[in-house]
Amino acid sequence: MYRGGAERTMSILCNEFAGRGYGVTLFLTENEDGIRFKLADKIDVIDIDSSKKFYAFKMWDYMKRLKREIKDRNIDILVSFIVRTNISAIIACRQLRIPVIVSERNNPYIVPANSKLRMIRDLVYRYANGVVFQTQYARDYFCDKITKKSRVIMNPMSEAIGSSVEFEHKDNIIISACRLEPQKNVPLLIEAFERIANEIPHYKLHIYGEGSKKDSIASIIRQKNLEDKVLLMGQSGEVINKVANAKIFVLSSDFEGLSNALMEAMCVGTACVATDSPTYGNRDIISDGYNGFLVPVGDAKALGNKILELAKSDELLKLFSERAKRLAEKTNRTKIVDDWEVYINKIIKR
Repeated sequence: MYRGGAERTMSILCNEFAGRGYGVTLFLTENEDGIRFKLADKIDVIDIDSSKKFYAFKMWDYMKRLKREIKDRNIDILVSFIVRTNISAIIACRQLRIPVIVSERNNPYIVPANSKLRMIRDLVYRYANGVVFQTQYARDYFCDKITKKSRVIMNPMSEAIGSSVEFEHKDNIIISACRLEPQKNVPLLIEAFERIANEIPHYKLHIYGEGSKKDSIASIIRQKNLEDKVLLMGQSGEVINKVANAKIFVLSSDFEGLSNALMEAMCVGTACVATDSPTYGNRDIISDGYNGFLVPVGDAKALGNKILELAKSDELLKLFSERAKRLAEKTNRTKIVDDWEVYINKIIKR
């Protein structure tokens, strides 16, 4: 629960179900001390982390500890996120005859990167009682035995989402918020900005987030002599307010599940440019040219051109801002959690 879209969605579901009177237990497979998302006091947080080095041994540990906790707590149903955890959860619950719903949170065609692990996932998911996908594209990857018992449910928006900022009060900032990992392709964003920086000298690029590529990204910024224009802002608990105050939000990922950061940026009325990345979830929230721009993955020139088009047109910025805010209705937290609740109860009754 340190950071990330899947973790954020899990925290929202836990809090909402606890608020609806359900008994909620959150099992963590790593880093219990690193919880960054606010959790209701009613939620029991149980550490089932393993000190084992190799994944196969870790999975065995997870299953043993999970089975023991499920028995002790009289669990009715288990909901699991992320592939490695999902595999352990399905095997443990099958042995205990407890229903389990797993959720695919990224592009199943390429995540996990290990092809053998993908094959294991594709086999084991057949034995889940239910599967939740974020997009139809992700769902279409799997066989009929899996898709017939599945649902597509969008991500709920966090209660931390604040109000939008009137356009006149927004700053001349291009902003991005993501994990600084290869998947997010921040160097592409920097290259795109470099192409257009001289044409929009009043704009700066602010990048929020931490990750394994932070040092290499900082090096790229120095090599391009953009230190005064491109700023690495680190982590911030107020990042959504920073996004709301910026005129343009950019997502440059090579692939995504369904980007919470992009959805939140739209909900607070920031004009958005995003790569049309698999699992094509961005198409579910951006209608290209209507409420934002979609560009091909890896195309720095196209990305730069669309950012420039927005930066040079206050009229287009205002139009995209107003239309983007309508996404808030589609991703209403109560509505999304209602969908989860109906599906969970259906699986339990089945």
